[in-house]
Amino acid sequence: QVYIEGKFIRLDLNRMQELVSDKVKGGFFNVDVRAIRNTLVALPWANEVSVHRIWPDGLRLIVNEQTAVVRWNETGLLNDQGHYFAPEKESFPHGLPVLEGPEDSRELLLERFKLLKQFHGLSVVHLRLNERRAWQFELDSGLSVVLGRKDFENRINRFVYMVINSLGEKLSQAKEIDMRYTNGFAVRWKKRAIENIDNGVKW
Repeated sequence: QVYIEGKFIRLDLNRMQELVSDKVKGGFFNVDVRAIRNTLVALPWANEVSVHRIWPDGLRLIVNEQTAVVRWNETGLLNDQGHYFAPEKESFPHGLPVLEGPEDSRELLLERFKLLKQFHGLSVVHLRLNERRAWQFELDSGLSVVLGRKDFENRINRFVYMVINSLGEKLSQAKEIDMRYTNGFAVRWKKRAIENIDNGVKW
């Protein structure tokens, strides 16, 4: 008897039972527990799998499904630990934020994304680190914010406390904010030319 436990949204319970049944051979002590576990762990949406023998003729499997928090480079997904997995694109959850960057920057991008979301409360839908190691992100409002290569946290703080406070309701009319200035920022308006703001002085 095989018992599979867990909360499944994208994993198919019947399919898992079929895969396990093919591996259940031999007596109670001869069943290859490792092979059974490896078979289910290989499923793209499976995160952790534990297998327990139940005397006299049972197997209890506890399967944890992956929880995707962001899309990665449009090719796969990351869970909240930053682990990459690549199920079929048709199974990707809708509306996930996108992280885009070099393959060796997954953990850093996820860390910065969480900083923007949890600490600063920003609704980021796209965070990008380009090949020149320059940062840029987009909010759910469509506003694009350019940070450049230096002083990530300092420029984020200036954006939150200077830009948002300075522009107020006008922020909804901005298309892009460029934070690559020492003491100010530049605004590209949706319907107007660029307006530079430095220490509160506009020109």
